[in-house]
Amino acid sequence: MIFRLLPRRMATEVFSLLEVFPSDFSRIFWREVFVALGLGFSMACAAFVLAWWRSGLTIGIVAALSMMVVVVITSVMGMALPFLLRRMKVDPATASAPLVTSLADILGVLIYFSIVSSLLSAVAT
Repeated sequence: MIFRLLPRRMATEVFSLLEVFPSDFSRIFWREVFVALGLGFSMACAAFVLAWWRSGLTIGIVAALSMMVVVVITSVMGMALPFLLRRMKVDPATASAPLVTSLADILGVLIYFSIVSSLLSAVAT
């Protein structure tokens, strides 16, 4: 899932060039949220169409919502982790990749199943 690696890589490279300081977090955070929403929306549309075509409307909605939430959360997490690691005096370049990948996978599964259980239980009642 390349979308979760790009923000981390960009933030890590920018830190290594010393172009960004912790005081820039808010500006970078909102820019990342805006880009992640656009990317998440486009991926959610594609997921909705494919899931609706193959499994029906309910599964399409679940797939689209899950895709949108996962993309936004993992993108923001990938952007914020280098800031956090730098604050903890750990080199962001060496620790970010495995941590972001593992956390994004875990969060993706948890988010998907949370949305599935919420929406499908609401539909069933």
